[in-house]
Order: sequence, then C-alpha cells, then structure tokens
Amino acid sequence: MTSLIISEEEARLLPFQVTLSQAQTSNFQEKSTNIENDETFIPGKFEYVSELDRLMFVNAWQAITLTENWDFMKNNIESFAWSDDQIIDIISKKMVELGYNGHSRASFNYTMRRMQYVAQNGEHKFKEEYY
Repeated sequence: MTSLIISEEEARLLPFQVTLSQAQTSNFQEKSTNIENDETFIPGKFEYVSELDRLMFVNAWQAITLTENWDFMKNNIESFAWSDDQIIDIISKKMVELGYNGHSRASFNYTMRRMQYVAQNGEHKFKEEYY
C-alpha cells in the first residue's frame, strides 16, 4: 500500500473527503508554524538549499530585486530560456553583472522557475515545498 501525504489545504481541494488523523493535522500545523516563526530565516539567502542552488537562487533573487521585477515574475511565462521578453533579458544581464555567468539554458530556466514560485507563493512556502 502506498501512502499519500498531503496538506490540509490540499485535502480541502480534493473532489472527495479526506480525513486526517490528529497526528497528521498536528504535524502539518507544527511544520507550518515552525517555518513562519523561524527566527533564522533570512529572505533571499536560501540557506536551506544545496550550495549550487544557493549560488544561483541568491544571484537571481538579487537581480530580480534590483531590477524591481518581482511583479513581472508572477506572470505565467511559457519559457524563460527561450523568451524574447526584454525584462527577462534585463534580469539575465543583472545576474551576470552581479557575478553569476555560469547558466546553461536549462539552469537558467530551472532557477527562474523557482524564483517565479517565490514571486507567486512567497519564500516561506518555497522553503516548505523544497524539503
């Protein structure tokens, strides 16, 4: 038998009723509270990811912040790697200017998708989902 672990929020969206045990509910609430109240959490530092991801994510976060494009990142963008959009080009150039020039198209798309998730859902939610 395979177990499926979902959050209370996800359970509410299902087309059928799911009953969570008290332990599951408590565990979910504890995890959410710990992340939101984590005094060591510093936005944009990504200290909870691997070293390589951290280099890419911090650089992208800084580039998006300095170019003031977080609202743009919330948009539904088909491809970051193959886009002709000038804003993506501006962000990409800022990333190089800030010192990261090691992206392939795949790593650029990977990084930008994570930043899009941060823009749409917040970094606390990103941290929660990253684990």
